[in-house]
Amino acid sequence: MINDWNLHGGNGGENLARIPAAAAGSALPVPRAAAGSPPRSLVAGDHGSAGPSASAASAQELRQLLRMIRDLLQARCGSEFAVYKDEDQLELYWSLLEQDLAEENAELQVLARVFETMESRSVKRDSAEIRIYPSLDNHLFYYPEWKVALVRLPMPRVIGRSLEPYLFAESDESLRRFLVHARERLRSRMTGKLLLCCDGEEGTVSELAPHRIERWEPVQDSLRLELERSVSSFFQSGGAFYEQFGLAYRRGMLLYGKPGNGKTSLVRALASKAGVPAMSWQLSEHTSTESIREMLRRAAEMAPMLLIIEDLEGLRPELRSVFLGELDGLRTHEGIYLIATTNYPELVDPALIGRPGRIDRAYEVSEPTRACRAEFLQRQSRGLLFGDGQLEELADRTKGFSYAQLEELVAAAAFYWQEQGRVETEPLLRAIRQEIEHAKNGSWMSASASGKVGFFA
Repeated sequence: MINDWNLHGGNGGENLARIPAAAAGSALPVPRAAAGSPPRSLVAGDHGSAGPSASAASAQELRQLLRMIRDLLQARCGSEFAVYKDEDQLELYWSLLEQDLAEENAELQVLARVFETMESRSVKRDSAEIRIYPSLDNHLFYYPEWKVALVRLPMPRVIGRSLEPYLFAESDESLRRFLVHARERLRSRMTGKLLLCCDGEEGTVSELAPHRIERWEPVQDSLRLELERSVSSFFQSGGAFYEQFGLAYRRGMLLYGKPGNGKTSLVRALASKAGVPAMSWQLSEHTSTESIREMLRRAAEMAPMLLIIEDLEGLRPELRSVFLGELDGLRTHEGIYLIATTNYPELVDPALIGRPGRIDRAYEVSEPTRACRAEFLQRQSRGLLFGDGQLEELADRTKGFSYAQLEELVAAAAFYWQEQGRVETEPLLRAIRQEIEHAKNGSWMSASASGKVGFFA
C-alpha cells in the first residue's frame, strides 16, 4: 500500500518533482480494496473553494495533481507516462473499469485516492445483494498488463464540481492497444444481453440486463419473421453487400401501433437473436442535448450494434434539430441498425421519417389476429385453464384485444380458477371488457353511485 503523499499537509512543502521513496510501495489490488482498507490519498483534505477568483488556483492545483500522478506512475513502473485528456469522455473504457471494480478483477489495481475527504466507496444493489467497492471517481486506477492508468478528477466549479477524465500511458501505441482491448471486452460482454438506458433527472441511467423477452411476446407472425430476416442479414453480411452496391451500411426502422401490442417485446426479441451488442434507450421528459449526444456516441463506439429508441414521440420539439443532426452523424459510422418505436406516429417529426438515411421503413404493429390470440392464450395459460371449446370461444370474442389485455385476461382467469375451481368465460369477458371501458373513458363510477369519494362521502 502506498503511503500518504499530500499536496496540502505533511508533504505540502516538499519538492513535487520527486516522490518520497515510500510511495513506490506495492499497489492495492481491487479485491483487497473491496475488503476494507482503502488506498492512501494524494491530497489531504478537499480541493479549494470554487469561484471566479479561484480559477487560476484551480488550474495550478490540476497541474500539480497531474504531475504527482505521473511521478507516482514512474516510481511504480520505472518508466515515464504521458498524460492524455479524454476530450470525448468515451464511455467504453469507463464502463469496463466499473465492471472490473464491481467484479473485483485482480488485473486492476487501485494506486491512490486523490482527495482524502471526498468519496472513496460506491454502493450498488443487485436484487438482494449489496456490493461495496472503490468509487469510479477520485481514484487512480492502473492496468499493469497494458501499462495504462485512468483517473476522473473531481474539480470545483462556480456551481458544483466537474469530473475531469485523464488517461496515462507509456506510449500512444500502448493506449491504442488498451482501447481496442476495452472495446472488444465490452462488445463480448454486451452480446447476448441488452443495455437498458433511460434519461432521468440525474442523467442517463444504464443497466446491463439479459435479454428478457416479455411474457406476452408476439407470436411468429409475418411481421416478426420479416424483421428477423432483415436484422439477421444486416449483421451477417458484415457490410459486404452494402459495399458492393455502394450503399451506406446502416438501416433505420420505425415500429408504430397502439400501446400493448408488443412493440417493446418485438424489438427485444430481435435483439436477443442479433448476435451483436444491443442498446435500448427510453426517451423521457428528462432527455436533453447532452443525453442525445451521449447515447448516439455510445452507439457509434460499439458498432456494429442494434440501437433501439423507444417512445420516439416523447422527443421534445426543441430537441428535434439536435437529434436529427446527431442521427445524421451516425451515417459516418457503419454497422448501426436503428429501430425506433412510437405509439403515436402522427407526433413524430416528419423530417425523421421523410428523409432517406434516417428511417428507411415504417411498420405497423397491429392488433393480434385470431390465430395469434388463440396461440397466445394457449401458451400463457399453459394448457391448464381453458378447455378446447373455451379457448376457441375466447379467441373469437377477444377481437380488438392487445397482447397486454390478453395477458390480463389470463391472469384474471387464473385467479377465478383459484377461487371457483373452474373458469366461466362469460363473467370473465364481462369483467375484462368493463375494465377496458373504464380505462378508455376515464369513467370509474357506476350510474347508480353517488359520485362522492372519501371517508365522509
